[in-house]
Amino acid sequence: MIRTPKSLIAVCLLAASSAAMAATTAELTVKGQVVPTACEPSFANAGVVQYQLSHGDLNPDATLPTSLQTKSLGFTIQCTSATPVATTWVDNKPEHNDNPAHANYFGFGKDANGDPIGRLWVQHPGSKAFGDNQPVDVIHSTDKTTWSKNNYGQVSKQHFTSFAAEGETTPGAYSVYSGDIQLKPTIRATEQMDMSGALEIDSSLTMEVVYL
Repeated sequence: MIRTPKSLIAVCLLAASSAAMAATTAELTVKGQVVPTACEPSFANAGVVQYQLSHGDLNPDATLPTSLQTKSLGFTIQCTSATPVATTWVDNKPEHNDNPAHANYFGFGKDANGDPIGRLWVQHPGSKAFGDNQPVDVIHSTDKTTWSKNNYGQVSKQHFTSFAAEGETTPGAYSVYSGDIQLKPTIRATEQMDMSGALEIDSSLTMEVVYL
C-alpha cells in the first residue's frame, strides 16, 4: 500500500476548499453622492403625449418616410436650492427605434410584425429654456467638463444637456428649471413596414437629472 503523507492530504484539501470558495464569491460595490440639495423633475400632463392617425395619413409615396406633427410638452426641474444640473435621457424602448445607435433618436413604436416603425427626436425649441423664470441657453457636453452651445437644443442618450445664462457656456445654478420640449416623430416608408395591421405608437423615455 502506498502511504500518502497526512500533511500533503491536508494541503490538497485546503487548496480544493479555497478554490471552491473562490468560485462562489461575488463582489458588491456601492457608490453615490450625498448632495446638499435635491431636485425633482416632472412633465406636464403626467408625461403623456398622444398621436391618433390612420394609414391614410402616411406619406402616399411608399418609398418616403412620414414626418408627424410636432408636439410640445412642458417640463420642470424643481430644486430645494439653486443647483447646477444637467439631464441625460434613456430610451426605454430601443427595440422600437429604427436607428438605435444614433445618440439623439428614441424608439417610437412597432408594426404588426414587431419591427420598429421609426424614431423620435426630442429638443428644447430654439435651444432655450428658463432658469428661475429667466431665459437661459441650452448647452451640452460629453464629459460634464467642457460645454458648448447646443445649436438645436436636442436631448441625447450620450450627451449631457444643461442650462446657462444667455450667451454663456457654463452651467448656471437655478432653483427652478422649466420650459418646453418638442417631440418630432418620423415614421418609416410604408414599403419598409408590415402594414397588414395597426402601427402601434409605443414610445417611452426617461429624463435623468445629474448634479454637477
